[in-house]
Amino acid sequence: MLRLLPLVLLLAALTLSCGSSKPGARARAKTTVEVENRNFNDMTVYVIRESLRQRLGIVSGGASRTFTLPDFIVSGGRTLRFQADPIGGRARPISRDITVFPGDKILFIIPAF
Repeated sequence: MLRLLPLVLLLAALTLSCGSSKPGARARAKTTVEVENRNFNDMTVYVIRESLRQRLGIVSGGASRTFTLPDFIVSGGRTLRFQADPIGGRARPISRDITVFPGDKILFIIPAF
């Protein structure tokens, strides 16, 4: 019986160390966009994927804000554009196409005009 004790302890340790994770329990890396608004106007910021335009939020004039992009927008790597719509204005700055992958950090600068 004493000969089996080290073997039992070894098996118990292996069982505890191997069986603790569940499928899908891994945290996904967040994809973020930092918007730096150098304009005087407050801006509503959108992300555009193909024909879908998703509102991210508002950035006050002269301020910065970070948004987390929804997983369905960047799943598998996507070509995206970012658009700023001034509240009470006409010009709508828009970024060029960029390829974004999950976990990327993007900087979108809205120029003063």
